[in-house]
Amino acid sequence: MWLLQGIKTVYLQLILKFRTGDKMYNWKNYVNEFKNAEVSDNREKYSFGLSYTYLLRTGFFFLAILILGGIALADSLKNHYNIKMTISILLILYALISLFRTLAYRITLDRETLKYGKHRIKLSEIKSATLTIGRISASRVGRALEIISNDKKEYILNLNINHSIKFLKILEQRVGKKFLINEEG
Repeated sequence: MWLLQGIKTVYLQLILKFRTGDKMYNWKNYVNEFKNAEVSDNREKYSFGLSYTYLLRTGFFFLAILILGGIALADSLKNHYNIKMTISILLILYALISLFRTLAYRITLDRETLKYGKHRIKLSEIKSATLTIGRISASRVGRALEIISNDKKEYILNLNINHSIKFLKILEQRVGKKFLINEEG
């Protein structure tokens, strides 16, 4: 177990060394910006959506898939290719569902719960919330919030959202000393 943790740490440090020019991956600047930020927690409920740059990148990708799928579907309807038609319809459905899921992603934080997707985490049941650089998906590494609940469930939230510093500051104020920062990433 410790060997895997060590390999993960070295891997993440190597990625950080190669990507330090990009502000998103410049971990030390992000942590300093977080520590120096001041946010007033005066509302009952906050809602955070995906960042505009992330939406723009994924939107172009799904739009390209929709266009290519539409062209392939039109060609298959004209020439009566059933297999190509089926694949085109599946491709279009995949792009539409993925685009909808991307646009619908929200993190909602109120006084007692943190909601994202189908998950609802009571703030009183959080054992620790760690700001770190982590594996978000099989091939992506980025800023993440690792939450461990009292019942040993682990949640990893992608912090590719608008106003991520504000979200983290408000969460830090609401969970108190359970909020930790991994200084090395």
